[in-house]
Amino acid sequence: MVPTRVHSALEEFERVLDEVRFAPGFTLDGTDDPALVEEAVAAAREADTAVLLLGLPDAAESEGYDRATISLPAPQLDLLARVREVSDRVVVVLSNGGVVSVSEWQDRADAVVEGWLLGQAGGAAVVDVLTGAVSPSGRLTETIPVRLSDHATYLNFPGEHGVVRHGEGVFVGYRHFDTLDVPVAYPFGHGLTYTTFAYSGLEVDPDGNGGWTVSCTVTNTGDRAGREVAQLYTGVEQDHPTRPRHELRGFAKVALEPGESARIELPLTRRDLSVWDPRDQRWSLAAGTYTVSVGASSRDLALRGEITTEGDRYVRPLTKYCTVGEWRSHPVGGPVIEEIIATFPGLDDLPPEMLEMARSLPILTLRTFGLGVTEEMLDLLVDDVEARRQAALDRGRSPAEPSDPGEGPARTEPTVLQPGRGPPPRTTSPTNARTEAVTRTRAPRPVRRGASAPPVRAGPAGPRPWPGGRRTGWYPGAS
Repeated sequence: MVPTRVHSALEEFERVLDEVRFAPGFTLDGTDDPALVEEAVAAAREADTAVLLLGLPDAAESEGYDRATISLPAPQLDLLARVREVSDRVVVVLSNGGVVSVSEWQDRADAVVEGWLLGQAGGAAVVDVLTGAVSPSGRLTETIPVRLSDHATYLNFPGEHGVVRHGEGVFVGYRHFDTLDVPVAYPFGHGLTYTTFAYSGLEVDPDGNGGWTVSCTVTNTGDRAGREVAQLYTGVEQDHPTRPRHELRGFAKVALEPGESARIELPLTRRDLSVWDPRDQRWSLAAGTYTVSVGASSRDLALRGEITTEGDRYVRPLTKYCTVGEWRSHPVGGPVIEEIIATFPGLDDLPPEMLEMARSLPILTLRTFGLGVTEEMLDLLVDDVEARRQAALDRGRSPAEPSDPGEGPARTEPTVLQPGRGPPPRTTSPTNARTEAVTRTRAPRPVRRGASAPPVRAGPAGPRPWPGGRRTGWYPGAS
């Protein structure tokens, strides 16, 4: 693309100011030139304000290769240090395609303007901002870290042996910094202007379509007109984060005169609260309480509220490869597995760390503990729980909902293992549905001493009693 007209900052300064001194200060190829440095220092000594235009030369960054550092070239930093010694007012204007580190030198500047890669009118835009002709309203689209090594990708990129491991997962950019409270130079969404703003009156209301409308009032509390970018973030509190603390879900820019207020509205959908479930290949909305925050950046959130949702009420099918913890927390499999666990005396006496370890083990590992559990028995358990889940779905109810005893249970028979026979067919006639409802909602019967027929199970050596002494079947819910 060929520019139609290029505005240089020097030409624009000369157009609007009475006196302008210019000195290059450094070379673009990075070679040392002491004469250029001394010329720039002399010009800064005589000026009311020293404006240093620093950044990355063409050779320092490209779309065809990756940078190894985020530091500014050393000659530019040396020049800044020398100018600071002779000037009381130093402004740095940056020109760079990718983020550069500021933490090691920003204390030597009274103001920093991040210009990124300015276009053909970039020079005029910079002068308009520095002279106050316009009030800046840009916001950072990425976090500026204190150090490159603070990034979540630092240990994963560029990788080795031709392989890059994307170990940061969903914790990309500000999602990593903010979730772990990593100190940053400037946060995502940050940006200054020549006035100030205040936030008030947060409201979160259902929109009638399953989502919400988030609204608040933004007031210009300064003496200059300006534009504020109100940012909406949502999140969920977790002891062990599996998703970011908060994520940007919307924003609105509003122009306000001094003392003026405006009410803004930001839509929030159920999809905004959902996460991708790779196991079931679907967007999943978990039930719970979510935070809703509005503010000027990801770390300047003035307003905070909460919304509670029942989620999408999806209940994942269980398999024998699911962990004990997943089974125990499952609305259908949980009650079943708890009854099975109750048949093993002494489990309550195990150390808590042993029980916690068991939660992370696939239920399939129960066959290796010498408890008499076989893989066939686990297959039957999985089939039975899946039949109950499907029956709840067929009735139009989420398996997560508690059953109404008056409506009857799932139209499937419980799994029962009998000597020399496989499981019975899964059919139920309408006439015995009420009986099933009473049977399945009844509390488990205590073991009768001296029972004439002990429970049986199929195993490698034929039917053997199931540990725990239930009457029929291999777990209480199958009685």
